[in-house]
Amino acid sequence: MPDQSSNRRATAEDIRDACRQIQAYWGAHLYVRVVPDVTPCMDWKEVLIPSDFTEWSHDELSHILLHEWGHRMISPVSPHISAIWRKIGQKAGLSEHQAALAVNVVTDAWVDRAYLENPQWGPVFQRGDCESIAGLEERLRKSAQRMEEAAPMEPFMRMWGAFNSRLVRDAGPAEIAAPSAFSYAREEQAAADELWQIVYNDALSEEERVKLASRWLKDWLPKEKQIDVTLYPRFHPFSGREKNGGELTDRVLVRGRRAGLGNADLEELFGEEVIEKMKIRTQRLKMYAEVVPAVEKFLSYRRRKAFEGYKMWRPGGHLASLDIVATVERSAAIIPGVTTLARNFNRRGFHTGRGSGGVILVIDDSGSTDGEVLQREKEAAFAVIAAARQFGDPVGCVVFGSEVTGSIEPTSQYDLLEEKLCALDSESGGTAMEPALREALRLTNGHRGFSIMIMTDAEVADGDEVRTVALSFPLESNLVAFCFNTSDAVREGLGTLASRIRLLSASPDVPFV
Repeated sequence: MPDQSSNRRATAEDIRDACRQIQAYWGAHLYVRVVPDVTPCMDWKEVLIPSDFTEWSHDELSHILLHEWGHRMISPVSPHISAIWRKIGQKAGLSEHQAALAVNVVTDAWVDRAYLENPQWGPVFQRGDCESIAGLEERLRKSAQRMEEAAPMEPFMRMWGAFNSRLVRDAGPAEIAAPSAFSYAREEQAAADELWQIVYNDALSEEERVKLASRWLKDWLPKEKQIDVTLYPRFHPFSGREKNGGELTDRVLVRGRRAGLGNADLEELFGEEVIEKMKIRTQRLKMYAEVVPAVEKFLSYRRRKAFEGYKMWRPGGHLASLDIVATVERSAAIIPGVTTLARNFNRRGFHTGRGSGGVILVIDDSGSTDGEVLQREKEAAFAVIAAARQFGDPVGCVVFGSEVTGSIEPTSQYDLLEEKLCALDSESGGTAMEPALREALRLTNGHRGFSIMIMTDAEVADGDEVRTVALSFPLESNLVAFCFNTSDAVREGLGTLASRIRLLSASPDVPFV
């Protein structure tokens, strides 16, 4: 990490630069998204940071990104093991939200020490950590001015601040100054030392440390579920977001049994429905890791106009530039030409849009796609969704075989689409594409800014009907078919549509990226 002045404020380019370096180090990808009103968190595929990150320094931004990345990469935590640890905390006498906080404390301690002791990342991580601690201590100094609902969190935060002060002092590079001294009470410092002896006792298993830490933290953790976390921005309570990735193995179950969890506890945690959901999330994570780096590399070759904020959108303006979400956020009513907002771009670059304006995926799930074809279709669809994420474009989906078997309205909740894709199994019968294209046209709701992207093996049974409906699409619409089959098979199945649909063929034996 380049040496940066801790006084310089972070920028969007800093996010991209830090992510490139962290990804190069770990060899893994996490998508970083700026979201209003969140505390930094990670769900095994995305790192979310608040929109006020521009008030952070470069060092604090790097520290936050490293920390959240570390939960996936170096902390001995998987989604399943996290669930086991939370159950251990509950059996130790904690409530559900207290157990989540206790697990957060232990894993934070492991992640941060690993970074502070790392020669490459130690300096920048310590500088950023010092800034976070200084911010926490400044909030504690002003605690009397805070609202009463923050009070339940304060004893814990004071102890946690003392713990982290010792951590950066004892584990971080000696040449970097520790944060300014803060007047922690002797009881708080002693409590921090006791917690230290538990979480860093390498003679104990992780489960044993979680159990002991849960029992010890019981008197420090707030009893209320709704607690104030602004005291320590990096620390976040259990939000209900399910972690993505990880696989349930015999090793995980053995760890649960060794921790004292019985079969009833494990069945509650890992019933058939939960296991199936986790398998899908595992598939999503693996697919995401495969396609996103390639998509980002591709997009980096295509210069686009830089987004500069908003201007008024008026009837007749470029529809793809209309931002409904931003309009609703600023005004309760949508009045064309009065309250509507359009995305505004500067004059650099060659492309006029932020993205395509929207995409409808049409996925062939017929029996003939079984095997490699369906895998290629999923990869292609994931790549389209990954590109849409870059620009905030909505994506809809139509799945078909002998008939339309699934339909999702255009949405920016991309996880819904990815889960739908992962669940496909080539068991939708024959290949009748015409009803799917009509459904896709309905989903566009007349907007000209949408593209229709078809994933198929091109072995359609209703070619004449498909041609008729394709020719009925507005001329401004963009129709593309990713055909995973031989060129001859594609020409035989969809060749008559070449004048209206752009046909791209590829071997199903070659990964899409």
